[in-house]
Amino acid sequence: MMVTSFVDAPYQIDDAGRERLAALQERLRTYNDRDLGPLRDELLALPFSNSPSDLGVFSNLWVYLKDWANGNEQELSHRYFSGVHEIKAWASQAGLREVAPIYSDHYYIIARLFNEAGFNQVYHRLEESKGIMFDEDVGFFSEALEGGDRFRLFCEVVERHLWDATYERPTPLGAALNAKSSEEINFHKLLPALRTEKLSLSYRSVIGFDFPIHVLSFGRE
Repeated sequence: MMVTSFVDAPYQIDDAGRERLAALQERLRTYNDRDLGPLRDELLALPFSNSPSDLGVFSNLWVYLKDWANGNEQELSHRYFSGVHEIKAWASQAGLREVAPIYSDHYYIIARLFNEAGFNQVYHRLEESKGIMFDEDVGFFSEALEGGDRFRLFCEVVERHLWDATYERPTPLGAALNAKSSEEINFHKLLPALRTEKLSLSYRSVIGFDFPIHVLSFGRE
C-alpha cells in the first residue's frame, strides 16, 4: 500500500508557537466588536523573528486572518497547517514509512488576491452587464476590490509584518519568506473583463511571500 500526500506544510512549530497560534486563532474566532482598532493594534504589535517556529506561526496566522476576513468561520475554527516533521511523525505512528524523496515547492501568495466577497460582487456585476464595464460602475468596482474593513485589516497586518515601507525592503520575517513588492496586481487572471486602468485603488503596490508545499509518499511493508 502506498499513500501520496500533496500538502501545504509551512515550517516546524515548537510547543510555545503552537500555544501562541491557538491563542491567536481563538482571538479571531471570538472577536465580535465592530471597532477593529483594538484588534488592529494587537495584530500589528505581534513580534515575529525569522525562526522556523515563527515562520510557521505567521504562515498559519495568514490563513486564519484570510478566513476571518472572508467570514469563513468553519475554516477558521478547524484549519491548521503542520510542518513536514509532524506529518512524518503521524505516518510513522500509523506504521507507514517514506518510500520516495520529498518533492518541495511553494505558492507565491498575495493577500489582496483573496478578496472573496469583493471578487464575487465584481463577477456578478460583470455577468449582469455581459462583460461590459460601464464608466458609471467604476466606483462600485473600486470599492469592491478594496474590500471590507476586515479584509483591509488582513492586508495591512500581513503587509506590515512582511515589508518595511520606510526602507522599501523586507522585514527579517519577510526576508525569510522571500517577500517581494510588486507595482501591480493582476486581476485579469480572475476577472478577464475588468479594465483595471480605470480603477481608483488606495494601494499602488502589493506584497507577496512564499508558502511551502510538499509531496510526500509513504508505504507499508
